[in-house]
Amino acid sequence: MALAFGRLANFINGELVGIPTSQSWGVIFPLTDHLARHPSQLYEVAKNLLMFGFLWIAFWRWNWWKIQKLLLSLFLLGYGFLRFLIEFWKESDVSFLGINNSQWLCLIMIVIGFILLVEIFWLAEFISIKTKICKFLQEIEKEAKKDYILL
Repeated sequence: MALAFGRLANFINGELVGIPTSQSWGVIFPLTDHLARHPSQLYEVAKNLLMFGFLWIAFWRWNWWKIQKLLLSLFLLGYGFLRFLIEFWKESDVSFLGINNSQWLCLIMIVIGFILLVEIFWLAEFISIKTKICKFLQEIEKEAKKDYILL
């Protein structure tokens, strides 16, 4: 939620402007120039509110907070992906392979989020297998005790 307010302040101050546009929703920022530009700050506000709403529901409604690192990985994946897309409508310098520095950082966020998600599910599968093995060994032990008692 705080991220959304920060981007709203960027919009009010005319900072981090978008690329020029001929669309009807273009905004003129008088301190930058007199071109209609994409209101990329408002795109960021929408993205941040969307992420906040999704994570709020995941936390309170679906009880995903019980799974360690899941909300963090979902935040990193969602925020990184959506911001990567929004960066195409922002005024910035191209740095390497046609994408800017912010997009590279978004890709790093996405990779870290994906690694955390894989770790969560790998760990869950490992715990599931470990539980099954323990139950199987307990059943074998019970059977052995029954056989010993019968002797």
